[in-house]
Amino acid sequence: MKRSRKLKPPSNVLVTVSEQEKSYFAGYTDAEGCISIYCNRNGAKQMSPQWSAYVNFSQTCPTVVEKMHTLYGGSLYVRQRGGKNRMQKVLRIQSVAEVRRFLLDVVPYLREKQAQANIVLHQFDVRADHKTNQKLSNLLVRLKAKKLHNPSALAAQLSL
Repeated sequence: MKRSRKLKPPSNVLVTVSEQEKSYFAGYTDAEGCISIYCNRNGAKQMSPQWSAYVNFSQTCPTVVEKMHTLYGGSLYVRQRGGKNRMQKVLRIQSVAEVRRFLLDVVPYLREKQAQANIVLHQFDVRADHKTNQKLSNLLVRLKAKKLHNPSALAAQLSL
């Protein structure tokens, strides 16, 4: 398998994103994106786990991913897709500021992943205790698996 090669991220110049682009990116996120939080435990030496939020996209046709990278930053790299000869570009928006900016732009237009985005925007805190963030992570997994359809059940889950 070939190694991934990272592509240089754009400069940190903030640009204005049109409402049309925001709604398009929201639809793209609903269809192809992944909104999540995870716990990074770098070996046994790390005293406390570090939590992070991210938005991730993997595409073999990279036009939209490259445009989002230009507008929102993140890491863009190329990797081989499975055992196939096709390469895909992966965009991972992971810094707190970039994730927040992206989600604030698209959340009004999201349909399928609006609950996930709201959890990351309004409930997740990198400084929160491990137990709280683990509950949020589990909730996101259940939302992704479509096991939590009832809005009142979601509201009950959000009151940690």
